[in-house]
Amino acid sequence: MNLSISDTSSVVAHELGHAFGLRDRYIDLPSGQSVPMTGFRGNLMGDLGPSLNSQQIGIVRMNTAQGWKPVLRGLEPE
Repeated sequence: MNLSISDTSSVVAHELGHAFGLRDRYIDLPSGQSVPMTGFRGNLMGDLGPSLNSQQIGIVRMNTAQGWKPVLRGLEPE
């Protein structure tokens, strides 16, 4: 599988989302592909889209309010 620079950047941003307390918002299919959960199309944690919703932004802000530390103060609910 080949990834472009922009694809790689999206993957890195998605993984960084986990460090800030965000959860995956996609479902892995038996075929090996994944689909975003309802309401998460175009979302960084759903299909590597460019956006976060207001709840996700709030979680990131809560976890970075006093500078980012590798200790989470809140997690996005499942």
